[in-house]
Amino acid sequence: MHASVTTAKVQPGKVDEAIALWRESVAPEIPGLQGSREAYVLADPKASEVVVIVTYDTEADAEAPVTSGKFQEMVARFEGLLDGEPVRNVYEVGVVVRPAGP
Repeated sequence: MHASVTTAKVQPGKVDEAIALWRESVAPEIPGLQGSREAYVLADPKASEVVVIVTYDTEADAEAPVTSGKFQEMVARFEGLLDGEPVRNVYEVGVVVRPAGP
């Protein structure tokens, strides 16, 4: 399993707006990305920073949104909310810990 980790600086006071836009505009498209599994949006309003983690089956799946232009299309939706270009990296997932079921 692999994960893309995208870190974005958001204009001060606009973190909630950016999260709402992600939830409404980007989240519905994540299940349609080849090999995607789960997505998490982490926010630090004090630092005006958002981190988006999406897990994928393979490294090629994790790279596909960039090579297809889909990632750039999604980022363009946040024009006026971001403070600079987001930074995206892909990592191999080394450990997954899940709570035991009932």
